[in-house]
Amino acid sequence: FAITVFNPSGWERTNVASVGRIYPVPQHSRDAVVKDASGRVVPSQIIKSVRGSQGNLVAADVAFLADQVPSVGYDTYYLEFTSGAAQPPATDLRIDEAGFVLENDLVRVKVTPRHGAITSLIDKRTGLEVLNAEKSPFPVFKGRLDPNYPVRSVFLRWKYPKEDLVIPAIFDSSKSQAAVVEAEKATASPGIVDWRVIGKSDVHWIEKGPLRATIRTRHRWPLLKFEVYVTLCASSPHVEVVTRVLAEVPPPTDKFEANGGFPSRIKEGYWLTLAPGFEVTSVVRDFPLGVEPTTHGAFQALTFLDLLGKECGLLVLHAGTQYFNRTADGIFSNLLMREWESFWSGDNGWPRYCEYRHALIPHAPGIANPERLRAAAEFTHKLISVVGAPQTGSL
Repeated sequence: FAITVFNPSGWERTNVASVGRIYPVPQHSRDAVVKDASGRVVPSQIIKSVRGSQGNLVAADVAFLADQVPSVGYDTYYLEFTSGAAQPPATDLRIDEAGFVLENDLVRVKVTPRHGAITSLIDKRTGLEVLNAEKSPFPVFKGRLDPNYPVRSVFLRWKYPKEDLVIPAIFDSSKSQAAVVEAEKATASPGIVDWRVIGKSDVHWIEKGPLRATIRTRHRWPLLKFEVYVTLCASSPHVEVVTRVLAEVPPPTDKFEANGGFPSRIKEGYWLTLAPGFEVTSVVRDFPLGVEPTTHGAFQALTFLDLLGKECGLLVLHAGTQYFNRTADGIFSNLLMREWESFWSGDNGWPRYCEYRHALIPHAPGIANPERLRAAAEFTHKLISVVGAPQTGSL
């Protein structure tokens, strides 16, 4: 197979790309190798697969490292399926499976097995810790539920036992306790989770390299489900976090102000919280057609916010809602979902399901706006891969 990798950005990029689902796979295939145009084997990894009863691949999705893809251009790679185990090139990605640690030559990430959030993020170029786990690891899910929501509806009574139809005072994932489950015991078959084995909450490795490693945590609370995926790739300066929320009960609506108008600051909702491990001297965010510092306690950030200190900084990329709160104790919160009430009709609603992506990039002082904007653009616009038959010519 020939893989044409397109770079939609106006600068040369090196990123992980994936081929997407390939079906059918050639018969008797057990593994895959990716080569560049010169025939050199590049780091790769099967990230999703379906195997037959003999262990042969039936369908597969392969990720690989696309190096120096030209600006607004493309490069060609070649995918070969092998009948035996492949030996991809070594990378700088390392994991401590028992300690739930992911690291490469640039960053070191530690995830707590208790509730699946990142408790330590060290920039190995400066040796500095950029998270404060005592105040708030990342991501911690917090939110108050609407105590007046009718949980006795037919729809909920059909889905949940009676003991689960009680609205708790608050959801706080930092207070949760997940069970560490080995991947072999957590799944009855690849990609199918057996909740009878896992129970209410679990945390375990779903990818272990050599190109990328991922820890997944699932919380199954009464009336709300919350998932966290923490991923680190080889040679990458940032750790990616994917969160998923399925809410059967919404948060309460914000109350109108004394004059009858809408509140100027959102208070009620479901949030992800983060506390930097240094004193923040400035917060830089982007908005349509501009980048500027902000001193507001509540603000909008279009694709990023950069938390700056005297010796280090933490660039937070996001592709979700743009509303952030900053409290006096130094904790930043990103709004995930809220209940809304129409001013004209009185109708209520909320998105029952949401999925968001964040990335944390520790950095030294002196980062410029073009670097921030490039990082945000690469995060939201991935390399585009098209798989087809090999063609004539060098590309």
